[in-house]
Amino acid sequence: MSQAPDKNQSLMDSELKPARSQSDLADEDRSIQTAGAAGDVKEKYEKIKNVFKLLIEEVPFLIDDKSLDKCEGKPLKEQFAIQIDSVRKALGIDQMETVDLLVESFYGFEEQLEKDRLDKEREELEKISDLDEEEKKEMMA
Repeated sequence: MSQAPDKNQSLMDSELKPARSQSDLADEDRSIQTAGAAGDVKEKYEKIKNVFKLLIEEVPFLIDDKSLDKCEGKPLKEQFAIQIDSVRKALGIDQMETVDLLVESFYGFEEQLEKDRLDKEREELEKISDLDEEEKKEMMA
């Protein structure tokens, strides 16, 4: 059996869910955009960090002796910052735009390597599919 809506229930519902103004909605949209931008910043930071880690590990001669001496006894985070500074100076990087270019170069190179690898695999698969049955049996034996 259906009942008519209770006036008291409607009042309670409106008290629980206050009306939202356009400015509240705009603030929420900005929060979502800010969260997205924060994710982009975090990703950018991680990429920069990864490139400098790679340079520190693979090209240690970019770190001068003075910086290595400074690192002794310091926490790892400080050591990393000192090493980044040394690598940056050795490469002549003094602007953030140059850091961005370096990171883009490394990540672009990685993407190109992956594309080349996939192209090579595709070619190999095409060669195999072009073989007739007898050749396939010979390869399997």
